[in-house]
Amino acid sequence: MYPNPTASHSGIQIHQIVQELQKNGYEFRVIFTVPCPPFPFNLINKWNHFSRAFPQHYEIDDVQIDFLRYYTSHKLIPLRNLGTTLLFTLGRKLRNIIGAFKPDLIWTQPALPNGWAAMKFHHKFKLPYIITVHGADINESIKLSGAAQKMRIIYENASSVITISQRLDREVKKIAPIARRRLVYFGIDPDSIKEAAELRLQHLLKSNPDRPLRILSVSNLIETKGLQYNIQAMNSLLKKHHNIEYNVIGEGNYGSELKRLTTNLGLDQYIHFRGRLSHSEVMKEMAIADIFSLPSYAEGLGMVYLESMALRVPAVGVEGQGIEDVIVNGENGFLVKSQNAADLTMVLDKLLNEAERRSTIGERARQHIAQNFTWDATIRQYDEIFKAAISDRANQT
Repeated sequence: MYPNPTASHSGIQIHQIVQELQKNGYEFRVIFTVPCPPFPFNLINKWNHFSRAFPQHYEIDDVQIDFLRYYTSHKLIPLRNLGTTLLFTLGRKLRNIIGAFKPDLIWTQPALPNGWAAMKFHHKFKLPYIITVHGADINESIKLSGAAQKMRIIYENASSVITISQRLDREVKKIAPIARRRLVYFGIDPDSIKEAAELRLQHLLKSNPDRPLRILSVSNLIETKGLQYNIQAMNSLLKKHHNIEYNVIGEGNYGSELKRLTTNLGLDQYIHFRGRLSHSEVMKEMAIADIFSLPSYAEGLGMVYLESMALRVPAVGVEGQGIEDVIVNGENGFLVKSQNAADLTMVLDKLLNEAERRSTIGERARQHIAQNFTWDATIRQYDEIFKAAISDRANQT
């Protein structure tokens, strides 16, 4: 959940909040926990290559990140026990860091394993902790054996549980009814898209009827992101639209399946897998896209939707997911039925056919983000939540 050498875009919004709060006088120490297989599993390359990709220390925009490895036998240890495993491996190091840094607050994510460790240090050192809930907590972790019970304990002991969409807020309420929840949307940092916004304006002013219309997705390549439905839609759309292309940015274990589907449908000429790109590169690609389509059917919110909308790129999401808080169907974007290639094809066809509609939807999207998902509001609310937790601790001591 933080930018790192393996994924510079991962948790970019968390890093942006850290940067902004530093300007307000906060001091951060970022700890990134990395699962590392013990002997003899570390001899198996596919189990060890992930942890080898991380240095001990890493710096991004003057923020120092420490990568601490904890031992886990991957699938041999269930998620519900990973917090205990992390503490067993890193307990002394973390206690030393707390002793040297003397934090007033722990801000943690995800619930397992990091939230469990934060809760234990809360009990030991009377340190308050805040936890931010992301889509993976609710879409994946909670479904694993015994995880929901552990997550309930973590949420209900936290000073505040920050959710990023109404959907996640409802799910946390079901899991942990007495948790102190606070819904805080991620806003768009205007500085992070400034260059892309200028490129977008240049792109819109250019008139080149011969260039292909570009559909774009940016995500981890996992099955629930629904990119297979974009590929199926492309197979249908190319029967009517011969000058279109689909660019996929991201990596993941479902990538080989997506590429196989592309080849089997004979679409290699039209679908381009771009791999992992930096956040700035992603924004540049987004600025020259005509449609952003991510039919994810397990999404907490999805910052990429907000970024595309802020850049006037019409966005397509899925009904019932966190993005429903942002997209008003047919007004500032589109929501399609879950796992439904036919519905998706119909919406994309409509957008490809109507340049004026793309322009109108894109402008409405930009205005909606500018008015309702502001960077200032996000920072102000995090500042309030952090100060309240620290103040409560001071009053208790």
